[in-house]
Amino acid sequence: MKRSICIACLVGCLAAAMVPAWPADRAVPGTYSTIAAAMAAAQPGDRIVITGQHVENGLVNVSVNNLTITSGATRADLRETRFAVSAQNVTFQGVDINGNSVAGARSTTAQDLVLLEGTSSNVTFDDCKIINPATGEGDGGAADTNPAQHSNPGTCIEVRTPGPLTIRNCDFVCEDYTEGTGAQNIVNLHFRNAINAVGPVLIENTAFAAEKRNIDFQAGWSNITVRNCTFRNYGTGAGSAAGVYLFPDDADPEGVIRNLLIEGCSFVGNGIGARGIYCPSARTENVVIRNCSFISANMANAIRWIGRGEGPVIDNCVMRIGTRQGIGGTGGFAGEVFYPKGDPRGFIHGFVVRNCVIDGNDNAGIVFEWNVVDGIVIENNTLVDTGREGIGFFEEPCSVLVRGNHITRCGQSTDFVGTANGGIVLAVNDSGVTDTFIISCPSGIIPRWSRGARGIHRLRKPSGIRAI
Repeated sequence: MKRSICIACLVGCLAAAMVPAWPADRAVPGTYSTIAAAMAAAQPGDRIVITGQHVENGLVNVSVNNLTITSGATRADLRETRFAVSAQNVTFQGVDINGNSVAGARSTTAQDLVLLEGTSSNVTFDDCKIINPATGEGDGGAADTNPAQHSNPGTCIEVRTPGPLTIRNCDFVCEDYTEGTGAQNIVNLHFRNAINAVGPVLIENTAFAAEKRNIDFQAGWSNITVRNCTFRNYGTGAGSAAGVYLFPDDADPEGVIRNLLIEGCSFVGNGIGARGIYCPSARTENVVIRNCSFISANMANAIRWIGRGEGPVIDNCVMRIGTRQGIGGTGGFAGEVFYPKGDPRGFIHGFVVRNCVIDGNDNAGIVFEWNVVDGIVIENNTLVDTGREGIGFFEEPCSVLVRGNHITRCGQSTDFVGTANGGIVLAVNDSGVTDTFIISCPSGIIPRWSRGARGIHRLRKPSGIRAI
């Protein structure tokens, strides 16, 4: 009898030991005085529940899978705290992560407020506010020419995970924009190291504000959706300031930005020299920019694209900016840096602009320069009151179709001495202009010599233009 009881007890104890612990809420403050202590005790499925303002100057390692970091009865306001995430299925829900001290002093050490390491995956940020990392190297204004500045910014989130990654209903603010001097090298989301990561990445219903770059890709990445977001840039005289910045080539020349959709976004930065979307150098495939607005008195370009491979499709966007081009599309910077001049790997093909409104730019409406080769379609756009030409193509080889556009009062500025202003300026070959209305412009269509300034192309007259 005793033997039976002992066996039953042993079996019961073993069974109890095999039962997994129930998910627990680990309260900070309360059961644990620090987030690090709660994290050390956490098991998969647990929640770290943080209530109110909490100062924890240091790095918290998130290495437990299936974990949620969230707020208690009062929203969590975390100060001087950094996170390094190496786990999978991690969610940050409804918390504020602020690099500043309670007194408002900027940290000198919190350069990455959240680091998503290469082993992490399926990380989600929902209803979070992430603000004020420490500044990185230099002022960040020369990120397109200085690899050290591009590689070492201060970041709200440093993304090295290959994915998946979801960011929704969040607010990213780098308060250095109030200085207005371009003094801080800070980026809200910095994607790097995960070469040719497959994602997917979803960023939606989120607000961004920064002196320099809001979303910065420094590596090839695929399957990215940026939807219904607002971008503010306040950089003054900062050529690298942008809402979305695509420059993998300085770190990953063979990387590709592939399957990128930017839709329903608002670019309202008012910094002199800033750009809405800026691609200084990248190979791209299947990029679509649609239903976006670019409204600014001082923005240098709504979209500036110096890439290779497939050009983007820009569809149903509104661009009202004060200076330079609405769309400046060029190909060849990458070719000249990484490939011999004239190498086809440095060319852009298939650049499409359609159903857009470009209104009131001091400079040109749409401009294409070197190594934009073929498959270029400009259709059903409305261009009004641009200082220079409405649509311009300046260097061969360039084969284009311009159709169904309305161009009104473009090219009337007297500020561009020696420029052949008009509705359309063409240095192209084997191209067509059809069903396009050109009204109240100094000239309608101006064929002009190719400048031959880049690549192997010599100065020569355009050919094969058909106006119907």
